[in-house]
Amino acid sequence: DQVDTVKAIVDRRGVELKFHDPMVTMRLTHLRSQPVGQLRRNRELEGWALSREYRSTYRSELRAHEPIVAGEFVSIASLDDNNPIPISVEERIVEALQLQLGDFITWDVQGLPIETVVTSIRKIDWSQMQPNFFVVFPSGILEEAPANHILAAKAQGIEAITGLQGEVVKTFPNVSAINLSMVLESLKEIFDKVGFVVRFMASFTILTGLVALIATVLTSRYQRMKESVLLRSLGANTGQVRKIMAVEYFLVGGLGSAAGVLLSLGGAWAMTNFIFKIDLYVPWGITFGSIFLIGFLTLVTGMLNSMGIAKRPPIEALRYE
Repeated sequence: DQVDTVKAIVDRRGVELKFHDPMVTMRLTHLRSQPVGQLRRNRELEGWALSREYRSTYRSELRAHEPIVAGEFVSIASLDDNNPIPISVEERIVEALQLQLGDFITWDVQGLPIETVVTSIRKIDWSQMQPNFFVVFPSGILEEAPANHILAAKAQGIEAITGLQGEVVKTFPNVSAINLSMVLESLKEIFDKVGFVVRFMASFTILTGLVALIATVLTSRYQRMKESVLLRSLGANTGQVRKIMAVEYFLVGGLGSAAGVLLSLGGAWAMTNFIFKIDLYVPWGITFGSIFLIGFLTLVTGMLNSMGIAKRPPIEALRYE
C-alpha cells in the first residue's frame, strides 16, 4: 500500500506528518429523491453545485477550522445498516442547493450509488493552508473506494525537504512530491510586489493630498487675516486668536482625514466581504494615528502660514479692503 509506505518514509526521516486526507470523486444524482436533470430547470438552485464533480473525504472527526453550525457530526457509519449515510455539508453548498438538515442526497461514487442524509452543516475557514471539502463522510464508508491521498509533512531545512522528495519519488514514480515552501515563497514574492505597488500608490495619493492641503492653507492667508481683524475688533487678544486658529486648523485636518478613513474602511469592508469573502482586519492604532498625524500636519502648516497675522492691528488689515 503506497500510503502506508509513504508514511513509513516520513516517519523514518523524523519528519512531522501534519495531516492525511483521502479524496474520493463522486457526482450528485438525486436531491430529495428528484433527479439532477430535473433540478437543473429550477433557477433557485445553483447549476454549478448540481453538475460539478465533488471531491469528498471521510474522517472520524472534524478539524478546528471547520466548526459545526447546525446539526451533529456522525463519526462512524456502516453500509451494512441499510440506512442513509450521515454526511456533513459545507454551508455554501447548503445555500447553493437550499439544503436543510434531514435532506436526502444520492451520490454516484464511481458507479456505485450511495444514499446519504444531511446531519450537520459546517463553516470552513478557507484561508487555512490545507485541503477543505464540501462534503465529509464518516469513517467506515469510503475506505474501499478508489481514492487519491493528500499527505502534508513539515520538514526543517532544504536538505531534509529534498531528501524526502527524492526518496518518495524514487520509491513511487507516480506519486507527486511538491515542496510547498517554494510555492509559498513564490506567492510571497508576488504579494510583496503587489503590496509595494499599492503602498506606492497610497503614498503618492497622500503626498498629492498634502500638497493640495498646503496650497489651500496658503491661499487662505487673507481670509485668516480678516478673521483675525474681526476677533481683535471684538476684544480678543493675540493668544486667543492663535488658539482659535490652532483649533480650527487641527479640526479641519482631523475631520478631513477621518472622513477619508471612513470611506476607505467602507470600501475595504465591501471588497473583503463581497469579493474575497474574508474578515476585514483593521490596524486601529495606525488608523487613529493617521487621523491625528494629518490633523497635526494641518495645524503646523496653518500656524506657519499664519505667523504674524494675530499681531497685526485691525487698521493694517483693513488697508487691503
